[in-house]
Amino acid sequence: MNFAGTTESGVVRTMLAVCSSRRGRGWEAVTADVSQAFLNAELVEGSDHPVFVKSPTGDVWRLKKALYGLRAAPKAWQRTLRKIMLESQRWVPMPKHGSTFVETGGSGMVTVHVDDLLICGTREVIEKLLEYLQSRVTLTVNPVTEEPQVFLGRTLRRTPLGFEYGISKDYISESMEQMKISKDDHTGSIRWVEPEESWTELGLDVQSWYRSALGRLAWVDRPDIRVLVTRCGGRSGHACEGDVKNMKEIWRYLWSTRDLVSVIEPLTASELGIKIVEPEGSVRVFGDASHGGERIGRRGISGVVSYASLGGLYYPVSWASSRQATAVASSMEAELLAMTVAVSNGVSVRDLLIPLCGDEDDEARRPWATLVTDSRAARDAVLKQGCSTRVKHVETKVFFLQSWVTKRDNKLTSAGTSEMWADPLTKVATKPWSDTHLRNLGLRRRP
Repeated sequence: MNFAGTTESGVVRTMLAVCSSRRGRGWEAVTADVSQAFLNAELVEGSDHPVFVKSPTGDVWRLKKALYGLRAAPKAWQRTLRKIMLESQRWVPMPKHGSTFVETGGSGMVTVHVDDLLICGTREVIEKLLEYLQSRVTLTVNPVTEEPQVFLGRTLRRTPLGFEYGISKDYISESMEQMKISKDDHTGSIRWVEPEESWTELGLDVQSWYRSALGRLAWVDRPDIRVLVTRCGGRSGHACEGDVKNMKEIWRYLWSTRDLVSVIEPLTASELGIKIVEPEGSVRVFGDASHGGERIGRRGISGVVSYASLGGLYYPVSWASSRQATAVASSMEAELLAMTVAVSNGVSVRDLLIPLCGDEDDEARRPWATLVTDSRAARDAVLKQGCSTRVKHVETKVFFLQSWVTKRDNKLTSAGTSEMWADPLTKVATKPWSDTHLRNLGLRRRP
């Protein structure tokens, strides 16, 4: 397989959350771009197929480094960058996040998306790393300040309490103009039309327009529309007139709420309804589901949002909304499916935080992973041993959750429906979500 290492939004947000919580310790954030990265990629004899080129004079040369256009170039660049970081003897790759590196003393992190780098750490650590990297490759460096910059296609800037990282309102405006969607006034709530089996599929031109609009919509990383993206994704390739109306409705909603921006800023435990003190680096992940959320197919929707506990405060660092793989017989089974997705999401975040915040050998400092559900029936099914006939359709998920919750530092708790912050990721709202929900999902209004 030929590939270059990439990162994901959750990793970026987690790093920015750590940086924000340690601002008092001198942590800063810097972005960097490697100039002509693939030309620095070494082709290793025995690992890559030999590549020969013919010179203008007729000589034949064997390449020692990659060229743009070679199938092996992305993989070779990933291997070369990993080698450069390891040779520094201070930066090591994370076991489950191959494109993310941590400083051996826990004073910095780097995540890489092909040739774009985000570096967080103390000024001394960042300066030493940049000096070392610039001795090996050519870098363009941009400190993250109050002035907005673009990182991985999203606006990134420092705020008084943390960072702003998300799609700009210009992206929404340009997308609507490109797709010829009028910027009509909007009430702030989605007027959703449920698909009917009697609907007739539209022509190829409309299907192409719909896929294009969906692709641009998927890039908008606002949690209040993730369930809408999930619902629209299920109609891709066989869109009908009602689906086109829904798509335009979503874009008009985005335009009417264009002052909302995704931020990585702290929340207190009381704001999230948390009544206990959790160790530094712990993760609290909320998992929710809507049973039979789709009228056609009757599949449910799983919603997840994860919070990192840093400096006694909580940062929303990751969220997801996805169609469940199968239709299930009850709301409890739907909740169990959502809980397995939540565990995967929460453990991934905790793995990022352990090298910086926790100590696997110190019981008092080991970070927790706490799964929160608002379904008492699903919670009871996980806490007891074995599997009854009530959940035989998802017994593998039940056994996985039962095994997970018995391990040290993994916890399961319940919350009331009003404090289930993953709820907006599972259903289409019939009225605007409250400011409390939006705030707890990491959305703020631009001043």
